[in-house]
Parts: sequence; C-alpha cells; structure tokens
Amino acid sequence: MSRLFLLAGLALVFSVSAHPCFTGCPFVFCDHKSEFWMPIPGVAFTGPICYRYSKVPVGVIGKSGEAHIVLGDKNRFIPISKWNPPGLRLPFSPSFFKTFPLLSPNFLSGVGRETYQSEYHRLLLDRRCFILPLKAWQVLDQRGNVLANKRSDYWHDCIAFRTRTIP
Repeated sequence: MSRLFLLAGLALVFSVSAHPCFTGCPFVFCDHKSEFWMPIPGVAFTGPICYRYSKVPVGVIGKSGEAHIVLGDKNRFIPISKWNPPGLRLPFSPSFFKTFPLLSPNFLSGVGRETYQSEYHRLLLDRRCFILPLKAWQVLDQRGNVLANKRSDYWHDCIAFRTRTIP
C-alpha cells in the first residue's frame, strides 16, 4: 500500500514539473523541467536555458529584468517587488530572481535567487509561478559558438518557472 502511495506521489510530482506554469515565454529550461527547489542563494538553481522551438542553449545571459509572479488565472501577474500578500512586512527585492552563470556546462546561464529576508519570504514562495524577463543574452549555434549578442526590453522575452521551498 505504501509503495502504491509513493508511486502515485512520484507521478504527481512528475506531472506537475512537466507542465510549465506559463507557456507564453520563448525560452525554456533545456532539461524540460519547470519546477525547482531553491536550496542556496547566489547560484543558479536551474539548469541551462534553451530556445523553446530550436532547443539550442542560450549562451551567457548578461542581464535579466524583475521577476513577475503569476496570480491565479495565469493572465494576471505583477512585479515581485509590488506583490503584497497578507503578512508581508518587507517587500521582495526587484532583483530577487536573476540569472547566474553555470559552473558546468561553461558559458551558459541558469536562474538563481538572492537571500531570503525572512523565513516568511521562503514560505510565501512555495509552489509559486514566476516569469523572468531576459534582457541580454548570447545567441549560439549548434556547436556552442557565439553568433550574436541580443538585447531586449520586451518583457515577453522571458522564461517561466515554479518554485519549491517546503518539502
């Protein structure tokens, strides 16, 4: 009986992480995950980022914008620094989520976070969906050579992910 429950739980976790929380972004994680644990600040908690349709990795991401939290129906979202759920005393920093270089493979980037300002911040972020705009990145060819450097102020140049903070 407990094995059946464990298998059902694994299937549930797989199905949740297999479906992104917002599908309007042109970038995805190369490993097809969309839900991530956020263990430590200052480093990427995701794998590399790819273009959705070509599956070619994006090179170094030089700048990202302020993350937006997706509210309820997936058509409403607000900047994380403007999010004001009940009980929040200190707002989140506009740069709370950002890109960080990956140690391996080299010259690629993932998404990471800053330090929590309180335990309540950590609790608020469990199972939340975020959209992170990418502002500057390298376009790579299939072999990993840099073809161009791209800049954008368009918020739709983004990647979406769901966070996990409570086991």
